[in-house]
Amino acid sequence: MKKLLVLLVSALVAGPVVAQGTTAAQGIGSADPAAAIAPSGTWKVWGGEIAFAWNFDLMRDLGIEIAAPKAMLDEGVDRMQRFALRDATGIDFAVKNGNFEGFVRGSLAMSGGYDLQIGKQTISLRDARLAVREDNPFQLDLVAADGRVWFYVDRLMYGLNRAGNTLDVQAMDLRVSGALADLLDDPGSEGMPVAGLRMQSYVVRGGFAGVTKGFGCGSSSKWPGDPVPGAPGQSYRADVFMNGFSMSYSRKDAQANGPGGTDGLVVYTPSSTLRNNNANGSATATIPGDPLGTSSSIWAADVPWRQKFSSNCEPYGNDQHPYLIWNLYRIDALGRIEQVGRSGVKHAFLTINVGCSENPGDGHILGRGCGDTYGTGNNDSQGDLGPRRELLPATGVWGRCGSIYDGNCNGSSDDFNGYSNFDHRLKVRESKIDPGEAANAGATYRFESWYIVRDDIDIYNTMQTRTATFAWNAGANRWDVGNGNPLTLGPAIDRWVAPGTADPNQRNTELVIGKARSKVAVKVTDLGGGTFRYDYAVMNFDYAHAVTEGSEPNLRVLSSDGFTAFSLPVSAALDVTDIEFSDGDTDSANDWTLVDEPNRITWTAPADNRLNWGTLFRFSITANAAPIEAPARLANAQVAPVQTFDALSLVPQSEAVQTFAVGGALSGLAPGGSISLRLNSGTPLVLDEDGAFAFANEVIEAGAYEVSIVTQPATQTCTVDNGSGTIAGADVTDVLVTCVDLPPPTYTVGGSVSGLGGGRTVSLQLDGGETLSDVANGPFGFTTLLGSGETYSVTVSDVPADRVCEVQNGSGTIDDADVVNVLVQCTAVPSYRIGGTVSGLDGSVGLQLNGGETIQRSVDGAFFFAGEVQSGQPYSVAITSEPAGQRCSVENGTGTVAGSDVTDIAVVCSARSTHTVGGTLSGLPAGRSIALRLNGGPALVLSSSPTFTFAQTLFDGAEYAVTISSAPAGLECTVENATGIIEGANVTDVAVTCREPGQVMPFVDGFE
Repeated sequence: MKKLLVLLVSALVAGPVVAQGTTAAQGIGSADPAAAIAPSGTWKVWGGEIAFAWNFDLMRDLGIEIAAPKAMLDEGVDRMQRFALRDATGIDFAVKNGNFEGFVRGSLAMSGGYDLQIGKQTISLRDARLAVREDNPFQLDLVAADGRVWFYVDRLMYGLNRAGNTLDVQAMDLRVSGALADLLDDPGSEGMPVAGLRMQSYVVRGGFAGVTKGFGCGSSSKWPGDPVPGAPGQSYRADVFMNGFSMSYSRKDAQANGPGGTDGLVVYTPSSTLRNNNANGSATATIPGDPLGTSSSIWAADVPWRQKFSSNCEPYGNDQHPYLIWNLYRIDALGRIEQVGRSGVKHAFLTINVGCSENPGDGHILGRGCGDTYGTGNNDSQGDLGPRRELLPATGVWGRCGSIYDGNCNGSSDDFNGYSNFDHRLKVRESKIDPGEAANAGATYRFESWYIVRDDIDIYNTMQTRTATFAWNAGANRWDVGNGNPLTLGPAIDRWVAPGTADPNQRNTELVIGKARSKVAVKVTDLGGGTFRYDYAVMNFDYAHAVTEGSEPNLRVLSSDGFTAFSLPVSAALDVTDIEFSDGDTDSANDWTLVDEPNRITWTAPADNRLNWGTLFRFSITANAAPIEAPARLANAQVAPVQTFDALSLVPQSEAVQTFAVGGALSGLAPGGSISLRLNSGTPLVLDEDGAFAFANEVIEAGAYEVSIVTQPATQTCTVDNGSGTIAGADVTDVLVTCVDLPPPTYTVGGSVSGLGGGRTVSLQLDGGETLSDVANGPFGFTTLLGSGETYSVTVSDVPADRVCEVQNGSGTIDDADVVNVLVQCTAVPSYRIGGTVSGLDGSVGLQLNGGETIQRSVDGAFFFAGEVQSGQPYSVAITSEPAGQRCSVENGTGTVAGSDVTDIAVVCSARSTHTVGGTLSGLPAGRSIALRLNGGPALVLSSSPTFTFAQTLFDGAEYAVTISSAPAGLECTVENATGIIEGANVTDVAVTCREPGQVMPFVDGFE
């Protein structure tokens, strides 16, 4: 798609149409940059192309099978399937006083398309039309070949590109119509977004002011930090609000099969709307009726909205744009909260600036009071979804260098390979939303959607939450979601425990670290008998201990880890039980580890599950003491020394807690070496140079301490002096760690390979490093030397396509000897035949397997392809040729081989009907004649008859082309609707028109 320059038009709410570099008073441009611009009129678009990104999983859930596309132009790296739009069709839309007034009439027809199968009924979307909807000038109907409206289109985000005189629709949702919902017998499916679309079409009426080539960087005098004219000391500040969202079911994986099933994954996606601050010198409510709906800034800044990889524009010298994430929370019957689903990052690329108080006239700048909606299909678009780890959330800065889009850091997305339709989505396990699960009895749910905007002064009003309900729709084979009200600004944790609550058994404390914010909330429940349950929720909004390289625009984010430990001061004299951790998933292997040290309880994170930004974890304990105020503690990913942060909370203590630091000095460490120390059972402290050190975890007064070595340096042994004792009212500073060199013994790792067969090899890898390529049956050995006590892991990195290889004795620890017993055993993957039956055949039909082997069948009966397909691999049978006068179709033609021959493929052939081609003749003077040909056949000579029909007949599904064989001298004659495909009826709309030279044709004047 070409970059927009941008003359924006809203398809949802009428807004000003303003060309870049013009003003609203100028209105719509003309071909002459200096000419006055007419602000009203009717414009027309025609031709171009349209692209589909189907939600195949949702279509499958709905019981709709999509056949292979016909006449597709290509499929890009974003996996969108492109088709041409026919030049002979067009849509008119109205513009009045510089405003888009809606679509007026007409349609745009595809060339090619799809066949959809619903049970035994086929819906043909070949040559389907996008037609203006009679009852809504801001929506389009997708009209199928049968004239029915099975789908409709909304949420259009588009603009007029002056450089190419094109209408660029960068996003729109394709939704299920009421008629299709009736056919599916699934009322809940109406309105479901089943595909995202993009479209580019040519403008053939109107004009543009000043043709500008390439992408332009729109400017503003109201960027964040810019001074306000006439208001000394005042500056514009960014403050963007979430202004509504709703969640939709998108898909489920193959394991998801409903209540009590195998606990598969379900994906939900929002349609989210934001609005920029509306203030212009005084406090003005942007979201009326909400306590967070009025900005603290009385001067609203414009917000840059640059599409990724577009250009290095002001104000930051890069492609800065907002980002969108969404989360799902469950509050169980005991009142405990957990985050059970979280998305990746949606990169925004365009704003349609609707309902503005001040429209900047540029789709890459969000103006004062302007709104914008990113629909469900848009937010499910794989080409704009990425991982959270690439973003520095507190500043809203993206590390595009080395990102999934730009791995080679060349400033473009040419090496982006795309991801699956489950990557970077909000995925939730069925067991977390199934009302039949015991853990969900009495539970409530809440969705949360928020934007990350650079320099935004209030992150909490960019967030919004709403309640949700889930129900299994057995007839439709999906988990439906209900969106509850009210919609409220702010995060879900504030709905769990209100900030500033007066409840003595609740606290919600904000932790501010630089520009970043987190919250620690707690609910204390009196269980009776002097026992209390403490449930802590820690929400990391936008804190990251980031490690980066380079600078914008080529910034590389090496890591953006959040918190690695959470601890509570708890007296050792108390009885603490029911200690829990919840990260919302069902994988206990990545749970935080409990460290029960004297007078403190600490949970520590594994390397792959830190409390990163946009994430909430829950920690719970039960204790025989009422709550008092004391600081809970968080530690970050820094290792030397670990940084800790305290947030006042409620803990089970009978008196105030005083803690003291423990530390000392390290000496003798070899250059390049490192040692890992632990205080009691706390988070390890890694040191890589001599000098003073102190542990992040402290010890309570009169508490015992013990310093131990977790990991010795690779070539040394170290000892600890003064490493244990009891705190006596002061910090401990005399722990001494001394290291001395040792000779480093090293050993090798090896074994043998079997079961490959002749001519086959595998590749083996040691600890993700050294690789042995082309290893055949027999012994092998790595050259990497490992020291005693080091761990090793041997994996198979590459295997032949027809083999499965397993590793035995592949991991362990070096124990003062070479490892020689690693066994790599390979077995053949079984293959099976693919076949079925042919019926109704009168002639010869060509069949193809997986785009390769082709066979011809000329009689009814059973068939098999010669080639076989391995178990677990997909197969697809397609028709390559049909008998003359017959149409053949394939049933059960696709699937996955499952341990046996495939025998149920049915090829059914039947006779095709024949039809005529004709139309109308106009503009031919009396006494003159014209000769036409159909598909190069015999000439049909016409004189004065207003209608004509060729004697030739064509089969249903055949292509036709009408040409002028001989035109009358001195006249110019043209043929409209000259080509197409026979679709079950006679063709009667071929229009032959003759005119004198120089006569003006409709919709052509004024264009080159």
